[in-house]
Amino acid sequence: MHPLPGIVDGFAINTAITLPIGVETYAAYALRAWLAGRTEGPTRQFAKWSAIGALILGALGQVAYHLMSAAGVTAAPWWITTAVACLPVAVLGMGAALAHLLRAQTTHPHPLVESARSAATTA
Repeated sequence: MHPLPGIVDGFAINTAITLPIGVETYAAYALRAWLAGRTEGPTRQFAKWSAIGALILGALGQVAYHLMSAAGVTAAPWWITTAVACLPVAVLGMGAALAHLLRAQTTHPHPLVESARSAATTA
């Protein structure tokens, strides 16, 4: 990417790293929501499956890139290009959904979690 065309034509930024960083950052966010032990019910299930999905998608992307690079492929097939183009939107959607679920859980806890907490407190 040339952020300053006509001003500094020789200045370029390689933005290729932003996609894997975004996917892996979301995976870390979802892993924490899943494994920290602070969520239950639908929120924890969403965090679990979206973390696993993000890690698998990130790994598949890395594998595809390195295999194509090793084979000297300079242009990805249309279906890989389409999948890669959809990843930022999917990650943004999953991040927004998980943030919403986490916020909703703090203001309206899951009924099973509340009953388990109250039972543990009275025991």
